[in-house]
Amino acid sequence: MQLKKQVEAEQGQIGNQVAVGPTNAKASSDEGDVTPPARNATFDDFDGKQYRVYGRKPNRIIEEVKKRIVNDKPVYFAMGQVVDFQGALPVVRYYPQGVSLGDWYPQVTHLNGMNVRPQSGLESALALQESINQNLDEKMKEEGVALGQDAVEVLYTYSAQRGEGLSGFAGDVFDCLKGKVGVVDTVTGSQIDLMLTAVNGKKRITVSAHSRGTIKTDNAVRDAYKILVEQYMAAGRKNPEAIKKAKDYARTLVDSGMGFDDETAYALAIEGAARDFASKAARENMDTYIQLVYAGNAVSYPSSVLPVEMFVGSTDMVSMGVGTYTGVGAKLASGNSKTKLHKQSGGHGFTENYASPVGATIAKDIEERRKKEEDD
Repeated sequence: MQLKKQVEAEQGQIGNQVAVGPTNAKASSDEGDVTPPARNATFDDFDGKQYRVYGRKPNRIIEEVKKRIVNDKPVYFAMGQVVDFQGALPVVRYYPQGVSLGDWYPQVTHLNGMNVRPQSGLESALALQESINQNLDEKMKEEGVALGQDAVEVLYTYSAQRGEGLSGFAGDVFDCLKGKVGVVDTVTGSQIDLMLTAVNGKKRITVSAHSRGTIKTDNAVRDAYKILVEQYMAAGRKNPEAIKKAKDYARTLVDSGMGFDDETAYALAIEGAARDFASKAARENMDTYIQLVYAGNAVSYPSSVLPVEMFVGSTDMVSMGVGTYTGVGAKLASGNSKTKLHKQSGGHGFTENYASPVGATIAKDIEERRKKEEDD
C-alpha cells in the first residue's frame, strides 16, 4: 500500500514535471505542444501504446515511445512527455519530431490486466519501477556500494479497458476469452516483438504481466518460440550433430523395408533432426534472454518453453478461478520444472498487492545480470 500512496502522490504532481527532474533524468526534448486527448477519445485509442518510465521519484518522467527499424536495427524514439491526465487519459507534450533514444533498450517491460484505465496502468508501471530500484538500492547498501547506478527504467505497454461499466467489464472478459483461444492482437504482437528483439539482440529482458496481460504474454511466448524455431531451422540443417543423426536415421528408414530411397529418407530425417536442434536452441536462448513474471496469474496452462515466476494472492479470485494456484500445480501445468509460484496475502490489484514482490524478483535478476557482465 505504501508504494500505491507514493505513486498516487506523484500522479497528482505530474503536471509540474515538465521542467523539473534530477540531473540524470530529463525529458528528451524541451520543445513541443501540449496535446490533450480528443473529445471523443476512448481507451481503445490508446491500446498498444508504449511508455518509458525513468528517473527517480518524485520527479520521474514518462514518455510515449515508438519503436522503428533504422538500418536493420530496432531503435526507440521518444514522441512526447506525459504531463497530465484528463479523464484518465494521458495529456502529452508531443515533441516537434521523434527523438532517437539510440542504443537504449528496455531492461524491464510491463503489461497491465483487465479493467485498467491508462492512468492507473501507468501508475502500476511507476510502482513497479520504484520497487525495482528500491530493492537495488537496498542490495547496494548491504554490499557497501555507493548508490550511483542509473535507475532501472520500465517500458509499459497499455492493454485497453474495453469500455465503461458493465459493458466494459463484459468487453474485457471477452478479450480474455479471445486470448484463451490464442487470438493474436496488437498487444500480443508487441509482446512477441519484445521477446524476439531480446533474443536476437542477445540482451536479457524482463517481461512482467498482470491478470489478462498474462494470457496475452503466454500466447506471445508460444508464438515467439514458433518463430525462433523456424528461424533456426537453416542452422539446424547444417549442424554436424544434426546431420549425423539424420544420416543414421535415414539408413534405418531405408533398411526398414517401407520403400524409402536414400534421398527421400535423408530429406525426411534431416528435417526432423534440424527441428530438434532448432527447438532446443529456441528454448535455451529464450531462457537466457527472457525473464518471465506473471502477477495475478490468469493462465491455466502456461507454456513449457519458459520458466515462469508466478505471484498469486490468497484472496485473488482471478488466480483462484482461472489461473494455476498451487506450487505443484504450477510446475505440472506448465511442464517446466523451473517454474515457481509465490503465494502471498492480498487480492488482485497490481499496484497495492504485487508491485513490491514482483519488483524484488526483477531486481534480483538484474543484479545477477550486472554481476555476470562484470565477470565477463
